[in-house]
Amino acid sequence: MSDIIEKKISNLSSNKKALLEKWKNATLDNKKYIINLRKKGKNVLPMSFAQERLWYLEQLLPNTPIYSMPIGLRFNGFIDNKLLEESFKEVIKRHEILRTVFKIEN
Repeated sequence: MSDIIEKKISNLSSNKKALLEKWKNATLDNKKYIINLRKKGKNVLPMSFAQERLWYLEQLLPNTPIYSMPIGLRFNGFIDNKLLEESFKEVIKRHEILRTVFKIEN
């Protein structure tokens, strides 16, 4: 553990230290938090109004960042790239919309 983290932990109140220990020792059943994939096959759902609007804009002006909201973040300190990647994968696994594909039919 880095010196910075150890220092921050040492400055915590006794209640916060107890909560941190409880959290560190907790076991989590990740399976109950995962949104299951839809069954394969003809599982077509209607788009929401907002999704239709974005689809229309993409058809009107393809490959433009019309609805993108760029943002820059600055992180101070060490970033564990592998842990960051695993975190993103876990978020994607839990949220079906991040795995959704829109196809044009007819």
